[in-house]
Amino acid sequence: MKIKVGLSAFLSLILVCLLYGQNIKTPPAPNYSELKYWAAHPDKDSPVLAVPGKGSINSDELYDVDVFYIHPTSYTGKDRKGWNADLRNSYLNDKTDSYVIKNQASIFNQVGLIYAPRYRQAFIGAYSLPEGENRNLIFNTAYSDVKDAFLHYLKYFNEGKPFILATHSQGTTHGKRLMKEVIEVDPQLLDKLVVAYLVGMDVKQNEFEKVKPCNKPNETGCFTAWRTIRKDSPPPSYYPIGNEYVATNPLTWDVEKTKATKKAHMGAILKRFNKVHTHALNSEVKDGILYVCRPKFPFSFLLKWTNYHIVDYNLFYYNVQSNARLRAATYLQKTGLNN
Repeated sequence: MKIKVGLSAFLSLILVCLLYGQNIKTPPAPNYSELKYWAAHPDKDSPVLAVPGKGSINSDELYDVDVFYIHPTSYTGKDRKGWNADLRNSYLNDKTDSYVIKNQASIFNQVGLIYAPRYRQAFIGAYSLPEGENRNLIFNTAYSDVKDAFLHYLKYFNEGKPFILATHSQGTTHGKRLMKEVIEVDPQLLDKLVVAYLVGMDVKQNEFEKVKPCNKPNETGCFTAWRTIRKDSPPPSYYPIGNEYVATNPLTWDVEKTKATKKAHMGAILKRFNKVHTHALNSEVKDGILYVCRPKFPFSFLLKWTNYHIVDYNLFYYNVQSNARLRAATYLQKTGLNN
């Protein structure tokens, strides 16, 4: 995958060219028995508890399910000191928490308890590295943390509960591997999977041997995936397209309903996190891509960019939240665990 998102990506590419070939220095591994290595955890205060506007969490309405969330790349710029993030970097940790944890993981705070590990994520420029030993080492380091965190969660926190897997971008890179190497190979673990939201990366229809794409809004034990592009523009050249890739429509959650009007849009959240923008966009699935109109909110006519990757979740904040609650309720009812 090549990164091609403007000036910042160009500068990242220069860094890649300058630094490729240097020895890869791996920062210390996290110890997930310590809360500081969790960006979100039920035993700590974090932005994952934020609710847009003046809303609040009703703990009495939470389902008896967990959410394991793998965050996207936040290691992108001036905080760069190596190919893998150093988890002692407080600036980077604050950046991760204040944006992606608050704007994405908080979707699920009306669903169940949320666990989101910090991990030695790969620098964004690593996606532009050629295939080889160095690139593999960088991404293997990141994935090893994600896997360790998930296994720690299962051993010490899960207590036999069903779970939702939610990922975005680099998180989905690791989430796909976690599905294949850990979740699918354990029948008992596979039975606990409520749904996987594998967002922001290409995921094939036959990506997994046992877990299939979700076809209906209340289906469980399946996965969803989408990459969001504005309707009047083609996808970036590095986006593989075609019907072999899954594109879930978050306004319908139904493979037979590929189009949806603004009426179905329950609400988007912008970076300031202070207002819900309802009925702001329509959507259509085509060739493995989710196309939306330019979202309607104050001054959105100034929005020039057409690849909505960084807001894959934000644009559908309340649709995802509502769907996660539906699937959780369906799973608990189907398995008899709600009695």
